[in-house]
Amino acid sequence: MTASKARPLGRRMPGPLLVLLAVIGLAGPGSGAAAERPDLVLVTLDTLRADRIGAYGDPLARTPALDALAARGALFREATTPIPLTLPAHASILSGRYPRSHGVLDNAGFALDASVPLVAESLRDAGYATGAFVSAYVLDGSKGLARGFETYDDGFDAEAITKATRRGLAEHPGSEVVARALDWWRTRSGPRFLWVHLFEAHRPYVPGPEGGDPYRAEVARVDAAVAMLVDAIGAEPVVVVAADHGEALWDEGELEHGLLLTRSVVRVPLVIRPPGGIEGRASAPARGPHPRPAAWVPFAGIGPDGLVLDAVPDAPRAARVIETPVSLVDLVPTLLDFAGLVCVGCEGRSLRGAVEGRELEALPVFSETHYATHHFGWAPAYLVRDAAHRLLRDPAERWTGVVSDPWAQRPLEGEDDARARLADQLDRFMAREVSVPREVDAETRAGLEALGYLATFVTAGEVDPGERTPGTVGAHAPRSGASPPREPTKRARVAERMPLLHRLFLAQARMRSEPVHAKGLLDELVRDAPDLVPAWLSLAQLRANAGDADAALAALDETDRLAPDHEEAAFLRLAVLRGAGRIGAALALVGSRRGQDPDSLFWIRQEIDLHARRGDVASVARLVAEGSERAPGDPYLLRMRTLLRDAGGR
Repeated sequence: MTASKARPLGRRMPGPLLVLLAVIGLAGPGSGAAAERPDLVLVTLDTLRADRIGAYGDPLARTPALDALAARGALFREATTPIPLTLPAHASILSGRYPRSHGVLDNAGFALDASVPLVAESLRDAGYATGAFVSAYVLDGSKGLARGFETYDDGFDAEAITKATRRGLAEHPGSEVVARALDWWRTRSGPRFLWVHLFEAHRPYVPGPEGGDPYRAEVARVDAAVAMLVDAIGAEPVVVVAADHGEALWDEGELEHGLLLTRSVVRVPLVIRPPGGIEGRASAPARGPHPRPAAWVPFAGIGPDGLVLDAVPDAPRAARVIETPVSLVDLVPTLLDFAGLVCVGCEGRSLRGAVEGRELEALPVFSETHYATHHFGWAPAYLVRDAAHRLLRDPAERWTGVVSDPWAQRPLEGEDDARARLADQLDRFMAREVSVPREVDAETRAGLEALGYLATFVTAGEVDPGERTPGTVGAHAPRSGASPPREPTKRARVAERMPLLHRLFLAQARMRSEPVHAKGLLDELVRDAPDLVPAWLSLAQLRANAGDADAALAALDETDRLAPDHEEAAFLRLAVLRGAGRIGAALALVGSRRGQDPDSLFWIRQEIDLHARRGDVASVARLVAEGSERAPGDPYLLRMRTLLRDAGGR
């Protein structure tokens, strides 16, 4: 896939500097010697905790390939994701910008705007062959990350993904992704930039054939795919391996990721192997294992069995171990530096000097999450940290030590100067204006749902009485030129609402297998938490599954009261009306949605379907022609045109 070209990230180093670098052996493409430009390989590992890798100290890990890379490379002990969600984190990885700058704050409802320059564009313009191979629909080329890649292999059919009923159908095995990537690699001559994304460690976790911890089994599968790749490309390319975020595994009550900014979620593995590797062996002073708090136990009925949650030592070992905190926004400047380019407009800094043994300046790094805001109307969370301290706002403020208190359980006393310094840094970070990206279409949201991401957008947040403000930053992202709605000043903390989420997730897990039990759980939940929009949606779905259209519509009325213009509620309302044969009401709903979004292909399709059910051939033909003008190659519209032609008006 090839997308429109945006302004470049990198620029050639100035002439005198290039001469100097050539003398000391560090010159890049600007030296005029193409052979000196190394191949660059970026491997992103979805949902992989740093403390589940052997090189980071896990004695139970089965990660020989990642451990071998660390043994020939630089391991960053304290790497941080800017946001613990796949699409926004990868937007940062490929742009060198924090989410507030590139504007992608969630997996669903966002796509990277074409105005944000990407690393592949700079490398392509510098003469690199560029290829990307991704394993999950959440990184489909429609999300804006394809720019600059001559090949962007997402491998997903947009029509099929909207029909996926299991999230496993919306990902590719890592071995297949690597095989396709290597086919591309072997047909290109250098210099080459290859990005490979591996999704296995994401839930659902599948145990290995011998049983045991299912999450560690998924990590072992990721490692096997990494081994395939690294063995094939050899020792000369620069290899950067990083996770987009970690996984909570019940730390502070969260099973997966996105809601909280715990260490297990924001700390990520990062290993960089330079050309030829690094000789030697280093290890950092071991810490812990610090016991997990006794209160952090799985919520029965939600997560998989067999997870081994005992804390492991923080004891990294590699050819070189870097203790200075770094961020994933540092990867673009690093890749460009190895290519002899300077990053223009990046918010990160190059880590090449640290990889090659030079001292790295300690700077604060940031992380944020808006998942609970977009999906539940609760408070966002922000984190800043340096080498010794972390400051969390969610919106309560927690000031803790990093080394002595990795689980952030004991508030620090004193150190007022350090706290004031980090608080000022966080104030300035939060004050940055949030960019407003373009919104993705309904089919894309359906694909994200198939992958397991809940496409729920709350527009009336849960706030204190008198403080309710319709709209949240990023929810129903305004189109270009519109101003984002202001963020409410008072919102519920996620940590305080986690028990409600456990009850919701338990009910959702029972909807198919035990619908009566699930209905009882949801009835209790909406009674106890009447503003919890996803609970009303789940109740509506359950009632629709039982064939009770009136009850389903009544639950959707509650959703509309709490969150007007809620797209998922509109999708479900349409399905209920259509299933009940209320075509007139369904057409009125579709007409309203099309009035709000006239260019939506999804709603054009729905209107065609409804007119076809009425036998209104003229309306079907008119809408097929209208839709075909917007998307002449759309598979659904092509089929409908064929049917209209072959049916002869019937």
